[in-house]
Amino acid sequence: MAGAFYEEGLTSIHAADYGEVAESGAAMVVQRLARAGLRSGLIVELGCGPGVSARRFVDAGYDVVACDVAQPMVERARALVPEAEITHGDVDDFLWPTSAVAVVAFGEVLSYAMRAEVFDGRVARVVDGARCVLSEGGALVFDLVLAGRAGPRGERHLHHDRRDYELFVDASEDRTQRTLDRFIHGTTRKAPELLIDEHHRQITTDASAIRELLDERGFAVECFGDYNGQPLGATGWGVFFGTKVT
Repeated sequence: MAGAFYEEGLTSIHAADYGEVAESGAAMVVQRLARAGLRSGLIVELGCGPGVSARRFVDAGYDVVACDVAQPMVERARALVPEAEITHGDVDDFLWPTSAVAVVAFGEVLSYAMRAEVFDGRVARVVDGARCVLSEGGALVFDLVLAGRAGPRGERHLHHDRRDYELFVDASEDRTQRTLDRFIHGTTRKAPELLIDEHHRQITTDASAIRELLDERGFAVECFGDYNGQPLGATGWGVFFGTKVT
């Protein structure tokens, strides 16, 4: 991403209030792996954020190798999960291990890209990389931004006024270019000098295209509307759970 991306101010907000996706995602993965008899082994996490899910994996008995493109996120994750191997870098530069029981990317990590073709190539490479390292029955789990995320008008404006911060988010979706742009502004109460001014671009996709890709690469695919297993709906967000079968 160009420009500011999860610098200290926004990272602190994310770490404090936005760990639910990582928590519920990790819970689903741990439960599914246990059901498959994979109660130990290596989990690869692409875009680990402040380490919420990595902590859950380690506590459940797994080893974790992870990366994140934002240095403040990496620092928090290393402090929270010193047992994990966490590197600072982009998903595209990640060095895959030789084997793993799961590969995960929670919080729309793979959706961040400036152009649709970059996103499409990245998702294909991640699926191929996961297929190479996963054992049979291993899991590839991620969530993506789907078309329609910003609503029927293609715009959404949010204002979060909390005890520790105030945040404004203006989102604009271009269905033709498949882009979702978020302009994020705000301050934290504890460090008001850390002004938040970031532009995040994500690429939207259709669930059917991801399902087809996973199926072609030898995964049994399930699609959900969240990490609690709700049916895929029209919220502009989808969870994809692929189990390696071939």
